[in-house]
Amino acid sequence: MVYSDYELSFLVRNSSRTNSAAINEELEVKKHLLSVGLYGESISIISNALRLSTVIRNHAEKHVLKEVGLSYTGFMVMWIL
Repeated sequence: MVYSDYELSFLVRNSSRTNSAAINEELEVKKHLLSVGLYGESISIISNALRLSTVIRNHAEKHVLKEVGLSYTGFMVMWIL
């Protein structure tokens, strides 16, 4: 199983903040995708983009939207309407 330096450093940096079971599950999924030849750089980019969007969403909800009493979902509903 081959992981990029960025992926490994991300998992190590965030291992204390995340559920270790979730990290193990992610590693198992990557192992399976590698075994069937579906895991590559493009999947890694998508995975990292999803992580980044989750970090931004959590920050916005905890620090920005909390001041006005909104959840992220509430903000999205108001933004769409």
